[in-house]
Amino acid sequence: YTVTLDAQVDTGLTVDYATADNTATTADGDFTTAGNTLTFTGTAGETQTFSVSVAGDVKVELTESFFVNLSNAIVLGRNVTISDAQGLGTITNDDAATLSINDVTHDEGDAGATTYTFTVTLNAQVDTGLTVDYATADGSATTADGDYTTAGNTLSFAGTAGERQTFNVSVAGDAKVELDETFLVNLRNEGVVGRSVTISDSQGVGTVTNDDAAALSINNVTHDEGDAGATTYTFTVTLNAQVDTGVTVDYATVDNSATTADGDYTAAGNTLTFAGTAGEMQTFNVSVAGDAKVELDETFLVNLSNEGVGGRSVTISDSQGIGTITNDD
Repeated sequence: YTVTLDAQVDTGLTVDYATADNTATTADGDFTTAGNTLTFTGTAGETQTFSVSVAGDVKVELTESFFVNLSNAIVLGRNVTISDAQGLGTITNDDAATLSINDVTHDEGDAGATTYTFTVTLNAQVDTGLTVDYATADGSATTADGDYTTAGNTLSFAGTAGERQTFNVSVAGDAKVELDETFLVNLRNEGVVGRSVTISDSQGVGTVTNDDAAALSINNVTHDEGDAGATTYTFTVTLNAQVDTGVTVDYATVDNSATTADGDYTAAGNTLTFAGTAGEMQTFNVSVAGDAKVELDETFLVNLSNEGVGGRSVTISDSQGIGTITNDD
């Protein structure tokens, strides 16, 4: 600080100075008390200086101030007054804090509810309490589909560096085979007056990992061939668990001891389409030719391939059906 004498005085003079609290206080460690007496020789424009020590910190706070007061200007019989008796010391806050939210990933489970615990973190000290609101929002997981339960509220922080507040979102388990799904949690309305507190990561992602699987399987079929005409062999392909979308699979016959070249059966192949229902069955037929020839029992094969369901855990657990043509002659 600089104290200035604006005009010449024919003798020396003194003035006292002393700091005083304002919004910055010595009790809070913001600055160190200072006070003493300044002595002037009396020269016009003469200046005397003194210093006040201000403590640095990383606490996010309002800009604060303290005072330095002048008093007791002593000069015998001369007309010397204090025209500005109070200096202001302004401590500008140069710190900032942020709030951020994490992401959470869990298996959904086959039933009941799984708790997803989200954490919101305050990275630096703030000199007052603060709040922030959170609210869930649909992603590919939706409340309409019963994937999770809506959640939203206000979190309160005391203002401690590294402070964490948590909240839970309930996710419903099921046995449906589906893609991994996500929902969102958004932060907003950080409440702290005048301080430099922002939200650095405003969106948490909850990933609901599918932990279910489905399988396709085909049965075996055995019939007498008959002495003439054709016998229909009906094969059944079964989907054992629910899938959240349609599923396709190809089938095709293959010669074994029974052959199409020998006229034992008629080649067949196509694509079966499933809606995705647990236990769903789709059938197809293979035509077997009857004859009066005495021969060994014969077999042909039906192979499943190319299960089509984008990104879901659907496999073929039994990929080969056997058609057994029993000799009845």
